[in-house]
Amino acid sequence: MLNKISEAIDILIGTEQGHPMSPELFKTYLLDLSIDLNEVLGLKIPNLNGELISHLLWADDLVLLALDQRSLQILIDKVHQFCELWGLSVNISKTAIMVFNKTGRQLQESHGFKYGRITIPAARTYCYLGIVFNLNGSTTAATDELRKKQGCKKRKCEVDGKRILQKLAADPLEKLHLRFLKWTLQVHKKCANLTCYGDTGRFPLVIQLAKQAISYFNRLRDLDKTRSKSFVRHAFAEQRINKLTWYQNTIKLLEIAGHHHQTDSACPTRIKLKLQEHFNQLWEVERHKSSKLSYYNQVKRTPHIHYEDFLDLVCTEDRKSLMRLRSSSDRFNCETGRYVTDKELATSNALKSWYKRCEFCVSDDTKWLTHLPFCNIIEEDEHHILISCPKFHQLRTELHEETKSLLLRNEDHHYLYNQPHIYRFGGYVRKIFNQRFPKTKKKKDTK
Repeated sequence: MLNKISEAIDILIGTEQGHPMSPELFKTYLLDLSIDLNEVLGLKIPNLNGELISHLLWADDLVLLALDQRSLQILIDKVHQFCELWGLSVNISKTAIMVFNKTGRQLQESHGFKYGRITIPAARTYCYLGIVFNLNGSTTAATDELRKKQGCKKRKCEVDGKRILQKLAADPLEKLHLRFLKWTLQVHKKCANLTCYGDTGRFPLVIQLAKQAISYFNRLRDLDKTRSKSFVRHAFAEQRINKLTWYQNTIKLLEIAGHHHQTDSACPTRIKLKLQEHFNQLWEVERHKSSKLSYYNQVKRTPHIHYEDFLDLVCTEDRKSLMRLRSSSDRFNCETGRYVTDKELATSNALKSWYKRCEFCVSDDTKWLTHLPFCNIIEEDEHHILISCPKFHQLRTELHEETKSLLLRNEDHHYLYNQPHIYRFGGYVRKIFNQRFPKTKKKKDTK
């Protein structure tokens, strides 16, 4: 400090913060506590798959479990004796008693417990390892709290086709994944998730992590087969016997991937590939169902999710313009007209096309004609903007002849996203966006 060496600091108790000996000494001390608690006889304690569980110990966080007052007080006394013997202390301000019951009320039995001479307070909720426990034993509050931390609202979704995608998008981790993809692609947050997956070649994170999840499931299954005495094996057996949520969901995941032998270990890599194939089929069906993605389906000819070459364009504006065009996340009237909330629309379907009209080809004075049966409103969609809108005629004449020839052939637009046309087409689309939506410079305040 200040180019000087400070005086030596004597360590009179414990070790320096972060010293490698600290966790080793801690484990040496606490190991005997776990052994002492397991050796106490004549207690009524919970049974997990035939194994008596008197306590949970994670680092310095200890939970004592018992089925009656007497047994719990004996365990507390055992902890007190151990701490007195080895010079350890318990933080009573972070210690509480909870008696679980179906009513969720604080019962009289939760009062009167003592640690030495200190009375331990009763609590209605308690947070252990980040999970909030309630007196009724429900984990709903804990789940809601985790959702709040992730910024995700509670949402119910049925499992079927399009709703599978909605359920994925509602997952907090996948929601963050999609936000990152859209930020990278520089598209609006309402951009279709299908296009983000399809053009980046990325799959939902639940599929990306499936390999690790299945590997872990296989290890637990092997422990169960060998009748291991480990706590995690008993927890796994409890999940299997009672058909609890985590076990059932993992089995469904294996069945989706085509693995129906519940007793055999599944190959994690093969399961991941099968899940990708399953999601790819779902993606292919749903994108063709979406009326919003008509142009995307025309230019995305490959029936599988893969990385698109146009994302490698050096010019950021060209890349952004192409992505917004093909994903229909632009501000053309055909897109913005979908979200118009006009009262007249409830009574007249003819007005729906009016809000999607091309303002350069259809005059505002012709709105009354929309009620006539022969009226055909020119909509400002991707095809009209690229091929026939007179506002961008000059830009089309400046295009390279070969690129312009492909552009005018409506069925060949997917070639425009390949070499060598991608550079010319990217510049053309960028100029259209700049001309259609000119940037307005903000005036500086002058004092």
